Amino acid sequence: MCIQTDNGTEFTYKFISDEIKCPFEIKLSELGIEHRLIKPRTPWHNGKVERSHRMDQRYFYDWEYFKETDEANKKLKEHMKWTNNKPMRIFKGKSPMHKLQDYIWLI
Repeated sequence: MCIQTDNGTEFTYKFISDEIKCPFEIKLSELGIEHRLIKPRTPWHNGKVERSHRMDQRYFYDWEYFKETDEANKKLKEHMKWTNNKPMRIFKGKSPMHKLQDYIWLI
């Protein structure tokens, strides 16, 4: 299995340190999952993620209002549960959660 991400520090320390690995990279290595990085400044290579961000903007951030961080986190958790369990054409009618479960048993 392989995961492709951008070069954000939540995914890699490649541009910070040659010796230190970030927690995400460490976990992928422990699970035997290959990690590919897209070329810097090429967001179109990460199209599915960019689309997901647009959908979050459209269905969550543009509609929800919150006064406190705890309230925002609670609403975001509900939104992510909905998003991750919504059937998608790209997964042949499966939700992202069901698609992930298909791969987890392989690990």
